[in-house]
Amino acid sequence: MVFCVKIVDTKGFGGNMNNGLLEIFSYIILFIYTIFTIGNLYMILQKKTTERNFFNVFLMPLLALFYLLRFKNHNILIYLAIFSFWIGDILLTKKNKRNVILGLSLSCIGMIFYVIKLITFIKIVNLNYLLTILIMILYFGLVFFEVIISYEYASEYFKKDIIFLYIIAFLNALLCILAILTVISNYKSGVWYLVFGSNFFLISNSLFFFVSFIKSNRFFNICTTFTYAIAKLLLIIGFGLFLI
Repeated sequence: MVFCVKIVDTKGFGGNMNNGLLEIFSYIILFIYTIFTIGNLYMILQKKTTERNFFNVFLMPLLALFYLLRFKNHNILIYLAIFSFWIGDILLTKKNKRNVILGLSLSCIGMIFYVIKLITFIKIVNLNYLLTILIMILYFGLVFFEVIISYEYASEYFKKDIIFLYIIAFLNALLCILAILTVISNYKSGVWYLVFGSNFFLISNSLFFFVSFIKSNRFFNICTTFTYAIAKLLLIIGFGLFLI
């Protein structure tokens, strides 16, 4: 009588099971992120600032946890960007000038980390230089127009610190440009998340300037918060997929 023994790779099975559990947990975190975003929007409707701030300050930590659990390859620049945006969000819960300046400064730092990472994705030899120039003119022209419109209102608030308005506008445009150049020069899975995420970021910041310096109402507050939450999520998914 011959006995046949089937050897099972328990290490591989355990690894697949662990990966499956991590993926499930990541979707649970994503669901919680969605609930907190909805809670944030609902509190805007209810005009409950304290409760809204509670939901808002947990969004970036939830995204960091989602990024950690959902993707295998991680990058320190992404975590530094998340941390910068998180501290910026905390500071912006109190709308005094000092906190607004510090919060916007940390948001700038977060965008710089994203910009640095995007630069590493671009393959310069694959670029069409004429198309690159046209894209740069389009986005820099757009944010320049935005700055011109909001300058009169923002200068009364920022005064000598108006430079922050220019820096944020420049970085936001650069983020969009680099994401599109990544599509052109180094197309990979996840790149469209980066494009849509960066453009949602541009929309969100434009709405933020409008709400902060021109006209504030619940509708524009909701649009600002919604586009910001979508932008952050899309960028994290984009970087996570691109680095696989």
